[in-house]
Amino acid sequence: MWVKIKRYFLTGLVAILPLMVTIWVLYQFFLFIDSSLTVIIRPLIEPLNLPLSWLWMGKGLTLLAILVLILLVGLFVRNVIGRRLLAWGEALFYRVPIVRRIYPFIRQVSNVLLGQKKRFFQRVVLVEYPRKGVYSLGFVTKEAASEIEKKAKKRLLTVFIPTTPNPTSGVIMLFPKKDTIPLEMSVEEGMKLIISGGTVIPQTPKR
Repeated sequence: MWVKIKRYFLTGLVAILPLMVTIWVLYQFFLFIDSSLTVIIRPLIEPLNLPLSWLWMGKGLTLLAILVLILLVGLFVRNVIGRRLLAWGEALFYRVPIVRRIYPFIRQVSNVLLGQKKRFFQRVVLVEYPRKGVYSLGFVTKEAASEIEKKAKKRLLTVFIPTTPNPTSGVIMLFPKKDTIPLEMSVEEGMKLIISGGTVIPQTPKR
């Protein structure tokens, strides 16, 4: 009985913890922007003898400021200088002992949840790995290089097999196309399955 309760508790914790952490981070970010805008708005309201309840109008301005800030960051990162600065900042993160283990995971999760991995992974497949009769979830990146296929004398697929719960690491394997089993789940669903350690299972589409 106690084993089942512990199992249910851990499953619930894995399911709710990412959501709570996300909400907390967004809330702290909102408070930071809101406090910064309050410092600007308060001196403008006090000389007019307006009630401080007008500060609540700043909440709407805070949301607008956050959206504009995200938009500006996106525009900046899209150009050459922004990409170089982002790469430079990430290089610094990878040098910090603790951060370099946390940041790649958070970045991977963000890319998955926001759908930024579709350009890298084409689809989800099932492959027999690491031995016959044992199956692993893999992501097809592309077909193997022509030179490799010419040497192997068969059509091969490049499959990335990630580790759990950190999908930023894994192995690249070359499988004959006939040895891969296509799955109907999306790349995002497959990645969520990997990150959650198998607790978040996508529903099978109805035929």
